[in-house]
Amino acid sequence: MIQGRPVVQPSPAAPAVLDADALVLAGGRSRRMGTPKASLPINGVAMIESVLRVVEPIFRRTLVVARPDIALPSLEAEVVFDQFPDRGPLAGLISGLQATTARWCFVTGCDMPFLDSEVIRLMAGQLEGAEVVAVRSSGRIQPLHAFYHRDCLGRGESLLREGVTSLMALHDRCQVKVFDEAEFAGGGRLRRSLWDLDTPEEYAAALAG
Repeated sequence: MIQGRPVVQPSPAAPAVLDADALVLAGGRSRRMGTPKASLPINGVAMIESVLRVVEPIFRRTLVVARPDIALPSLEAEVVFDQFPDRGPLAGLISGLQATTARWCFVTGCDMPFLDSEVIRLMAGQLEGAEVVAVRSSGRIQPLHAFYHRDCLGRGESLLREGVTSLMALHDRCQVKVFDEAEFAGGGRLRRSLWDLDTPEEYAAALAG
């Protein structure tokens, strides 16, 4: 694992559209929330739409990876079906990588409505020499706010064949560059960008601002 170096700053030469695709995972059962998270309204739009409004302008292509039986709100984004439904976010990542030819993909969940495009750009500036670029917040690496290289595809497929569904297991087989909160200029923006809404209590807190 490669540790990041303080402080991650924006690059003045960063392109308007990153040379990568975005994968928005929407294949979960939302059991803790009790209702499909993708369609829950926040700031006047469906939660997944809040995510798409951030990633679509800055990536070449955006794919929503969803269960075949999920009811999504009307979206303009391209939707591909999870080829390994109910096998967790690793399966969603692999399904997305199979559907794109991009060298790099930014992977996030449909339940992260406060994604920050500048935080994503900061991460995109740190891809060299890594296969995964992720951040650590509150002592935990966040695998669903991370960049994954195409080289992760074969190793992820092998894990699925072995019955493994954890994204962190994939990290164990890849060259991972991890940045801590303190290494980012604007740590508060990073924490907000990482905020995922898994429970009714978290959703209520987000609505309350």
